[in-house]
Amino acid sequence: MINPDVNDWRSDLRMVAEMFGKEEEAEAYISDYEAKAAEVGAAIKAVNGEQATYYAFLAGDDIHFLFTGAAYGDIFYNDMGLAMPENLPEQDSIELPMVDLEALTEIESDYILILASDEQRAEFESSSVFNSMETVQNGNVIWVSLSPYFNQAYSPYGKYQLLDELQELLIR
Repeated sequence: MINPDVNDWRSDLRMVAEMFGKEEEAEAYISDYEAKAAEVGAAIKAVNGEQATYYAFLAGDDIHFLFTGAAYGDIFYNDMGLAMPENLPEQDSIELPMVDLEALTEIESDYILILASDEQRAEFESSSVFNSMETVQNGNVIWVSLSPYFNQAYSPYGKYQLLDELQELLIR
């Protein structure tokens, strides 16, 4: 009945709101979210610096999925106005850019948020390649569990809930 666009939650919310005659409520929600995201982004930048860069990825077994244009990338860059690392691959479709561990070392960022299982985290933490990264050596890696954090970043309600958590996680 609907054709959602995972990378554009605002349009999806507006589409559903129109179906139920709730357009004003949807616009109010979007407006509240955008104000809150800007506030959280400003708080993070006030502590970590305006130029501090951030990225997030979903750990895989050998390949890792970068959030650049969707989910956390959308929240970081579009909603909170945080700085993106210069060498972060672009997301040009619904598919997340995929990289191996060596490619992660080429992304120079001040902060990294990693969604991983306990087993994946242990593998990363025992990796000399991972531990050679400046961000890791600076203690600026933020680990979060796959559940609920993976799905939360894709829904309007989940994104709103994440804002306070991201403020706590990213202020160092």
